Amino acid sequence: MPQAPRLDDLKTHTVSRRSSTMARLMSTQMPEGGRVNTRAGVTTIRGWTLTHALHYLLTLGTLLLLLDQGIEKGAWELLACAALVPLEVSFVPWAVWLPAKGLALWLAPTPLRWFVIASVLLEMVTVRYELWMKRVDLAEPELPVSHFWRAYWREVYGTVWERMRTRYEN
Repeated sequence: MPQAPRLDDLKTHTVSRRSSTMARLMSTQMPEGGRVNTRAGVTTIRGWTLTHALHYLLTLGTLLLLLDQGIEKGAWELLACAALVPLEVSFVPWAVWLPAKGLALWLAPTPLRWFVIASVLLEMVTVRYELWMKRVDLAEPELPVSHFWRAYWREVYGTVWERMRTRYEN
């Protein structure tokens, strides 16, 4: 199995199948240095991996159930709810995320509310792990959760402007 390229090498175009844009976006959330490479750090990364996978599987299952019930019953509010469930706190501010999740809970039918609640709880655990890893990596114990969505959108806008600039220069 070939060794994965370093994130610095992926900032430019490579022949690797891994996207340089995705590598830059992941560097805003995942630790880059070796500070997390301790026994507690490895345990935290394992916990993050498990909760992250469970969160995505549960969110996908909830989304599919909402879509199925929405299409079957013709309940268009369930389709709106399905758009709100996958919204992540890592990509939007708390002021957007909290009302969106509250609205999703209100719109979801009773049996599916438990899935939405479980998805929200798993997302909070995942973000807690990500925040811990990033705080250790950057050696900033007071790093706020807003670091993730600010870094994410800064990187998205920077990538868009960079691609637009290179398109018009050629």
